[in-house]
Amino acid sequence: PFSLFSFPVFALAVLFVLWQNTHSARAASRLGFAFGLGMFGAGIGWIYIALHDYGDMPFLLALFATALFAAFLALFTALIGYLQAKLQTPAWVRMVMVMPAAWVLVEWLRGLIFTGFPWLTVGYSQAAASPLAGYAPLIGVYGVSLVVAISAGLLVLLWEARWTGRGWMALAALLILWFGGAASRAVEWTQAAGAPFKASLVQGNIAQELKFREEKLADTLEAYRQQVLQSDARLIVLPETALPVLRHEVPENYAEILRSHARKNGGDMLIGAFERDHGQYYNSVFTLGTAESQSYRKNHLVPFGEFVPLRPALGWFINEVLSIPMSDLARGGITQPPLKVAGQKVAVNICYEDVFGEEII
Repeated sequence: PFSLFSFPVFALAVLFVLWQNTHSARAASRLGFAFGLGMFGAGIGWIYIALHDYGDMPFLLALFATALFAAFLALFTALIGYLQAKLQTPAWVRMVMVMPAAWVLVEWLRGLIFTGFPWLTVGYSQAAASPLAGYAPLIGVYGVSLVVAISAGLLVLLWEARWTGRGWMALAALLILWFGGAASRAVEWTQAAGAPFKASLVQGNIAQELKFREEKLADTLEAYRQQVLQSDARLIVLPETALPVLRHEVPENYAEILRSHARKNGGDMLIGAFERDHGQYYNSVFTLGTAESQSYRKNHLVPFGEFVPLRPALGWFINEVLSIPMSDLARGGITQPPLKVAGQKVAVNICYEDVFGEEII
C-alpha cells in the first residue's frame, strides 16, 4: 500500500519510545526481537508459499521453516535494541542519531550476511507517493532508511517537548527533511540519451504451479510465441525463466521463429531460461535477434529458493526435503558485461537482484 508511506515512521517512533523506556540492554533486545518477529512474520509469508505450494514441503514443516527464518531475521532488530541501549548518550542524541544510525547499520548488515536478505528495508516503504522518495537518487535506499528513522526520532522529540524550544527545533528539522525530499523529487536527475525506441514486455501469465510440468511445456512455448509475433517492438523482453527448459533444449525451429521476428523488427529479444555449463546450472537471460548471442547469469540468488546457505550443513535440506525445481543454482560472475541489444547496452537484473539497490546500475 504505497499510500501508507507514513506508517513506518510512526511504527519506528513507537519502537524508539519503548526502547527509551527500557532499563537494560537485555530488555531492549527482547523488545527489538518482538518487533522484528512481527515485521518479518508478516512480511515473508511468500517463503511459506514457495516451500509449501511450489516445493511440496509438508504444511507444518513449511510453516516451521518460515517461522524459524522470521525469528532469525528478528535477531537483527534485537541487535539494534542492544546497540542503542549500550551507547549512553543524551536522550535527544540517542533519539535522532544513535537509534537511526544503529537501525541503518544493522539493515546494511542484514543485506550482507550469508549473501544478504534486505527484504523489508525501511527505505523501500517510501517508494512512489512519499516525499522522501526524492532522496533515493542521492543517497540510495539505506540513506532513505536513515531519513525515515531520523524522522521517527524527531517525531518522538516533538511529542515529548511539544511547545518548548526543543520541540520547535524538532518540528523545523522534520519539515526541512520532508520538504527537502519533495523538492528533490522535482529535479530530473537523469537525462535521456539517444533516440527513443520501442520496447515490449511480454507476460505469459503462466501459473507457477504449472510452469515446470512437462505436459504444459508446449502450451507455454505457444503462448509466448503468439505474443512475441504480435509485437513490433525493437526490443522484446520475456520474464525470468519464461521458457521452462534449459537454454540448449529450446527447440531450434522455435528459437529460429523468435530470432527471425526480432530481426524483422530490426532488434533483439531478452529471454529468461535456465542454462547449464560444465555441470553447473544458472538462472540466465539470453539474447536472440540481430546481435550476437549473449547471456547474463543471475549473481544474487534467493536463499532456500535458488541456493541453500551453509550447504555442507544443510545439504540434506536440498536432497531430502526441498523439491523446488533448480533450487541449488550456481552464481553468475559478480561483474558481467552489459548486453548489447537493439543498439543499446543493457544492464540486466533478475528478480531478487532488484532488492539490492547498491548493485543496480
